[in-house]
Amino acid sequence: MTNSERTNARYDFGELPIWKGVQSRPGYQAAGFALKLHPSGHATQASPQTQSLMHEAYAKAEYTFITNPPGASPWANRIGDAYFKRFDQMRPVFNNSRVVEIGAGSAYIAKHALQAYDIDSYTIVDPAVRESSDDPRLTVLHDYFHPETFPVESFDWALSFNCLEHVPDALSFLHTVQAALKPMGMLFFVFPDIEEQFARGDVGALLHEHISYFTRDSAERLFVQAGFSVEMIDSRADELTVLARKCAVQATPGRVDMAHAIGGTDLLPASFDHMTRNVATYREKIRADLHSGRKVAFQGANNGLNNFLFMTGLGDSTNLAIFDGDQSKAGRFLGCSPHFIRHSEDPFYKDMDSVYVTASTFFPEIRKFLVAQHGIADSAIQSVFGTPSRSSSI
Repeated sequence: MTNSERTNARYDFGELPIWKGVQSRPGYQAAGFALKLHPSGHATQASPQTQSLMHEAYAKAEYTFITNPPGASPWANRIGDAYFKRFDQMRPVFNNSRVVEIGAGSAYIAKHALQAYDIDSYTIVDPAVRESSDDPRLTVLHDYFHPETFPVESFDWALSFNCLEHVPDALSFLHTVQAALKPMGMLFFVFPDIEEQFARGDVGALLHEHISYFTRDSAERLFVQAGFSVEMIDSRADELTVLARKCAVQATPGRVDMAHAIGGTDLLPASFDHMTRNVATYREKIRADLHSGRKVAFQGANNGLNNFLFMTGLGDSTNLAIFDGDQSKAGRFLGCSPHFIRHSEDPFYKDMDSVYVTASTFFPEIRKFLVAQHGIADSAIQSVFGTPSRSSSI
C-alpha cells in the first residue's frame, strides 16, 4: 500500500454511541465513527460532520464532561494530583512566569500551581469551565484558544491536560500555542497514547470527542513540525506526557512514511481488525456464561464498556452487574445498559461468578483488588481488551 493509499483509506466502525459520561438514566445517541491517517502521521476522525457536532456540543452550557475534571470527584482529584506531581517533579522554572492552561476543565490545577509557585499570572482558556476565583492572578476565559485570542509571545508556559486529542486540527493548534509563547517558552501537555490500546483491540479508545489519536512517535513528530524541541516524552497508563521548548528556528519537517506513521507498520488497519475480533470473541464468551446461569460482572463503567455493550447488544441481559472504583459513578448508568453502576467495594460483588474488566489500562491493580477485597478467584477475572505491557500507575 502506498502513502497515498494509506492516507485515503477509511476504517469505518459504523455507528457508535456518543459517550457523555455516566448518566442519571440510560439512553444514548449514536453517530457514525471512522478513522483515517492524517498527513502529519497521526490518526484522525474521518467525518467532518462528527467533528463539527462535538465542537458545538463542548461550548454549550449543558455540556457534561466525558470524564470528570479534577475537583469533581475523589478519583478525578487523584488524576489531577498525579498530573501536578508529574509536572512538579521536573523542577520547572515557574516563578515569575505568565502561564496559560488550555482546555482545563476546572481551576483545580491552576489553584494548586498558584499556591505552589510565585506565578505572575495564570490564564485558563476553556469554554466549559464554570468556575471563578478571587485570586487576581487567575483569569478564566470562556472561549477556545484561537490565534487572535492573545498577542504573540504572551506566555512563558503553556499547560494542557487531555485537550490535544479534542481539537479539530492538532498541528494548527500547536502552531497557535507556539506563537503565543515567548522565545524559549515551555510547553507541558498530557494526552492519550493510543498505541497499546489500539494494539490490544480496546474499543474504549474510540470516542467521538477525540478527533486525533497519537502514538509516541507520531506525537513527537507533530511537536517538531509545530516548532518545538521535545525535551521529554513519556508514556504511562495509556497517556503521553510531553515537555517541549519553543525553538528559536523552526525545523523543516521531513516527509512522513505512512507505513510507520502511528506506531509500527499499518497499526491502524491491524487494530481495526483486532477490535472487531475482540468484540466478537467476548460477546460469545459472555453469552455462554449468561446462558449457563453464571452471574457476570463488568469492572469499569467507561466508554469502552459502553461501546462494547452497544456493539454486542448485551446491555439488557439479566444476571449482569456493572462496577466501578469511582464512587461518584455509583447509582448512575451507562447509556447502553439499564443496570445501575455499583461501587467496586459493594458486597454484592461476592455473588459474581465471572468478572470481565473493561478498564484494561488498570487491569493488574484491579485484579489484585478483586482477589483481596472480595475473594474472587484469579481464574474468574479476565480483561476484555488485553493487559498493558507498561506501568498502569497514573
